[in-house]
Amino acid sequence: KVEIPCWRHALINYPHPLLKKGLVILATPGLNALGTEPELTLSMIPNAHAVLFLLAMDTGVTKSDLDVWQKYVQSYVTRRIAVLNKIDLMWDELKSDEQIETAIERQLSETARILGLSRECVIALSAQKGLIARIRGDANLLKKSGIEVLESLLANEIIPAKQQILRAAVAREIG
Repeated sequence: KVEIPCWRHALINYPHPLLKKGLVILATPGLNALGTEPELTLSMIPNAHAVLFLLAMDTGVTKSDLDVWQKYVQSYVTRRIAVLNKIDLMWDELKSDEQIETAIERQLSETARILGLSRECVIALSAQKGLIARIRGDANLLKKSGIEVLESLLANEIIPAKQQILRAAVAREIG
């Protein structure tokens, strides 16, 4: 018996300034989906110009994350960025802002160490709070969510470096 999913990919158009500047995003299934269709995710990684490796703030780098990182990302992709999502789970009313920032920074530094990245290539955000902030027009929540840090990184580093990233990928394949 062979199971074939009803669809393998969807094309979604979203009016965002970064997309208008030429950023193309391919969102692949998470590691939990690798058991059913590993080729979909793993075949795309070596062809990517950059990889945003999405992790959860509360768990950090798990064994399966590290496995995929070492086998498929670390050696094959020139531009690698780890994104720790769900920082809102760290927002505890019983802790001071300094304690929360220290805990977040500790997780970011540990993630950078484990993945062999510079600390600048590991960012923290809350995608959910960023969306809520955009819907409500809440500038303070938007800043706290960290989503603007990711957008800035994409706008100021990834998009301008597209040709350089592509050249490195071609050189790596030919070499």
